[in-house]
Amino acid sequence: MDVSLSTNKILDNYVCRWPIEVFFRQCKNKLALDSYQIRSAQGIRRYWLIMSFAHYLQILLANIFICGSDNLYLRTSAHFRHVSAYYIKELL
Repeated sequence: MDVSLSTNKILDNYVCRWPIEVFFRQCKNKLALDSYQIRSAQGIRRYWLIMSFAHYLQILLANIFICGSDNLYLRTSAHFRHVSAYYIKELL
């Protein structure tokens, strides 16, 4: 812990960290991320990949339904294909 950081720098660090905290809280509450029973490193890695992809889908779909915009869907579909390809490559 660096005690010489300014208040603004500390707040900047928390702002960057906040989405990560939200991700873990949502995964624990909605996807039972904290209750898996896997022992192998590969199994844990695959489980985390599946859970993070499920979280991504939830956020993506929530944004589409909340905004109710086909335009948002068109903008996110290319990103979804890119992210999906990454997850599939990592899982195989």
